[in-house]
Amino acid sequence: MHGIDSLRQDHRLLHAKLEALKESVALHPADFHSLRCGCDSLSRLLDFHGQREAEILATYGPNLHLEEETLGCMSVAHQDRLRSWCILNRNLADEVPADSPDVVYKAFSALVEGLCDELHTQESELFPILEKLSKEQNEPVIVS
Repeated sequence: MHGIDSLRQDHRLLHAKLEALKESVALHPADFHSLRCGCDSLSRLLDFHGQREAEILATYGPNLHLEEETLGCMSVAHQDRLRSWCILNRNLADEVPADSPDVVYKAFSALVEGLCDELHTQESELFPILEKLSKEQNEPVIVS
């Protein structure tokens, strides 16, 4: 699959998962089990997507005309977000989370909002650049 297409597909899956999680929380705010399962599943998807994205950025990074610092910040932001999901998952792993439901849902909401913003930024700024580079080099970005 074309690398950019695979990233777009990842983003569609992430958006769908986020929407399902938000709906689940809205419908069943006291159901930590559903939130725990959803967040765990989302963490795995984010990890896989982050690996795929890192491969593409490693391939095209030098031609993106982005400062190395910018690419590094993108990578750090991804890792920070993944760590935040893992922390939330660990908190939810307890039968009764250590934090109050309000704290858990506030953390969840902040993570969802941040991830949605990050996805949107990549879709509107990074993907068009990657697509242009792919066309200029007349070769698809292939990711395993």
